Amino acid sequence: MTTAPSLFARIAPQSVQPLRGMTEDDVRVAARDAGDHFRAIDCASCTCRADVFAQLALGLGLPPHFGGNLDALYDSLTDLPHSPSRGWTIVIHHVPLLRDFDQEEREALMDVFRDAAEFYAEEGGAFRVFFTLG
Repeated sequence: MTTAPSLFARIAPQSVQPLRGMTEDDVRVAARDAGDHFRAIDCASCTCRADVFAQLALGLGLPPHFGGNLDALYDSLTDLPHSPSRGWTIVIHHVPLLRDFDQEEREALMDVFRDAAEFYAEEGGAFRVFFTLG
């Protein structure tokens, strides 16, 4: 019996990309098969910048002292428990455009995830982020 190749066979171990053509369930199964930690976060209800960071903190299980800004997010992402055999897969739905979370802020958020992916590459671990825009 032949098994289907994992979705992650064609996705770099360190990547930040749109969820396009995949479902959260597809990604969840691939993360499970890879032995990764998996988190899904939905920002649909966010109405301000603080809400976005609160959803990220809640979804990622960040500590109560999380600073709620891009620098604190990077520090927290690079402090998540990881190993070469157990990385992270994160799906973020509805990354918003808001008055105080504009296109520039959204791009800066994705840059933080890309920087964290580079950190994981140096550490030999997987870090994949999939997102949809709200």
